[in-house]
Amino acid sequence: MKKILRIYLLPVLMVLTVSSCKKTFLADSINHNVPTSVPASLLLNGVLYNMVDFPDNSLTIWDQYYIYNYNYYGNNQYEFGSGDDYYTTLKNVLLMEQQAAKAGSPAVNPYSTIGKFFRAYFFSKMSLEEGDIPMTQALQGLANLKPAYDTQKAVMVQSLAWLESANADLTTLIAAGGNSLAGDFFFNGDLTKWQKVVNAYRIRLLLELSKKTSDADLNVATQFSSIISNPIKYPLMASANDNLQFVFVSPTNYYPETPDNFGQSGSRQNGSQTYISLLTAFQDPRVFVTHEPARHLVDDLHQSPTDFASFAGADPGLDLGIMYSNANAQDYSFINRHRYYSTYTGEPSVQIGYAEQEFN
Repeated sequence: MKKILRIYLLPVLMVLTVSSCKKTFLADSINHNVPTSVPASLLLNGVLYNMVDFPDNSLTIWDQYYIYNYNYYGNNQYEFGSGDDYYTTLKNVLLMEQQAAKAGSPAVNPYSTIGKFFRAYFFSKMSLEEGDIPMTQALQGLANLKPAYDTQKAVMVQSLAWLESANADLTTLIAAGGNSLAGDFFFNGDLTKWQKVVNAYRIRLLLELSKKTSDADLNVATQFSSIISNPIKYPLMASANDNLQFVFVSPTNYYPETPDNFGQSGSRQNGSQTYISLLTAFQDPRVFVTHEPARHLVDDLHQSPTDFASFAGADPGLDLGIMYSNANAQDYSFINRHRYYSTYTGEPSVQIGYAEQEFN
């Protein structure tokens, strides 16, 4: 009898034990403190943050607004890579739309509509930097690890179409009323302001394509004219109050240049000849706002601090040792310390603004 029990019951007990262990292991491997899904509002919040072009030392150096004169903190080499990559952000756009639908939103809802704007914004921005990029077959994950590249023209045609569709959807949503865009820290869910942003960005994109007016597929001139001549269908920004801008708040979100880092960067970064010479050549008063006059020219040579000739930038290609010596001799203009180092808040970072719209 004991032999029979050993033969027949032992394997059964082993199976049950293994199954029990497996079940326990799987259950214990799940972290219940980490969410498996998040609402569309939180995804929107992250996407909005990712679209902000924050003031950045590296970008400013590469654009030669100001440059390093001391290599301990950095140099003036061009090492900015191939361009921005927003595919992860775009995946979150898709998830945002899916979560909105999962929550019971209709096919046309604030998240699906703003998602069209995000597609146009991120794909066109990447294409303007990099040319041909994956778009049509992108964002499929494991289903397509080698998406085909779309031509830059195809990206632009599709982006303009998304913006047209987003404007139409926003008109419908605004007329219906009662629609919420929770998670929107730019406009607190105001769809009327988002509609102005959509059309202002479309104006920007059309201006980028202004040398392609002969292309029938892009139809640049007609699209531009239709927006300008029909403000009811295509509302645009009416003032700076409509700006899409990131507002810096102290003490949670400091502007990058603060009184705390003046000692490090205030004298280690001086004005660039590329930027300052353009402003002084055209007597552009913005040079008085962004930079200070060179102390040597004012204190030693007694030039007027309000004279355009008193502002001087360094050649970005100059040896850093020589530039550092000249900077110590006060031969260059430095960043305006009152504007950039006297506050922790700073000015908003405008992404799409009224001033640019009017210029375009």
